[in-house]
Amino acid sequence: MPKVYLRPIDRFRDNLKYNFWIARAGRSYEEIGKIIGRAKSTVKARADDPLTMTLDELFRFCQHENIEPADFIAGKLQLKSRRERGDYVEARIQG
Repeated sequence: MPKVYLRPIDRFRDNLKYNFWIARAGRSYEEIGKIIGRAKSTVKARADDPLTMTLDELFRFCQHENIEPADFIAGKLQLKSRRERGDYVEARIQG
C-alpha cells in the first residue's frame, strides 16, 4: 500500500532522504563529512532529517557527486550501473 502524506513537507522530506541515501552510495558518514566539511554526527543528523541540511552542505555534496542541486531537490534520483555512470552518481528525475 502506498504511503499517505498528510502534509506536502513530509513527501518532500522523504524525497530528500531517499536522494541522500542514493547519492551517498554506501559511503560512511565520516566520508560524507569530509566532503561537506562537517562532523560524522552532523552528517548522521542530516541523513535522519535532511530538511536541516544547509544550502552550503547541499551544494558541496552535489558538486562532489556531479549532481545538479535542482535535480537533488526536485525529484527522486535514479542510479545507473557502474559501467554507465563511471565513478559518480548520475542524477535523473523519475516521473
